[in-house]
Amino acid sequence: MYTRQDLRTFTKSVVGFGLPIEKYITVEQPFDPTGEFRTTFPQLTTLLEKARRYSFKQGDKDYILNEWDNIEEEVCGWLTIVDMPLSHGERLIPEHELLLKAMGGIKETFNPAGDSLTSNQNVIFGRSMDRTGDDWKDYYFDMCLDAGSTPVDYSDFIIFAWEANGNFTLYDPATRKVFLFAHDHNFKNVTPLEGQPAYTLYTINGVVNFVDYVEQIASEWLAFVE
Repeated sequence: MYTRQDLRTFTKSVVGFGLPIEKYITVEQPFDPTGEFRTTFPQLTTLLEKARRYSFKQGDKDYILNEWDNIEEEVCGWLTIVDMPLSHGERLIPEHELLLKAMGGIKETFNPAGDSLTSNQNVIFGRSMDRTGDDWKDYYFDMCLDAGSTPVDYSDFIIFAWEANGNFTLYDPATRKVFLFAHDHNFKNVTPLEGQPAYTLYTINGVVNFVDYVEQIASEWLAFVE
């Protein structure tokens, strides 16, 4: 069952979540993935099987609180929304659908694993206030015009992670390749996309496709938790 330390750490770290979590948590829920999930996301499977997982409901939303003890003897974790949709869900690649069905979208992280892909993200793998990349198209086209670059048409790409400052991560459903759109960043693990101006489109070092991105997050957290 959940511990008082788990609850104290979550409510202190995720300020403004808006509920006394003790009222809502009902049951521990060990992670029980399908064989397909294990094969597709082996690192993530290992991470989630290590977690203390508590299910609860707020309104019409089903949540899972995933918590671990980290190597600094602190509680860290993810709050996920079960089966969290995207507004353009009909075009998701099968690997993304598999992830959302089994784990859900990450709504909050706390005491994260150092400088992780989860750092400063408002939401990962799911919807973020129905925002789209259209927010930055004028900026992007102006940057390309100034640099003499040809803009990439990302209108059919799937945005699956939003940072607090407006940067977003997306993939091309035709190739599954992952890109970062970063108008403002200090990342050391990214490379400007060939032919694109600085502070627009990047690739993430070591990440080619969506599965790579998911497994990179899991690897970062596995290195941090006991």
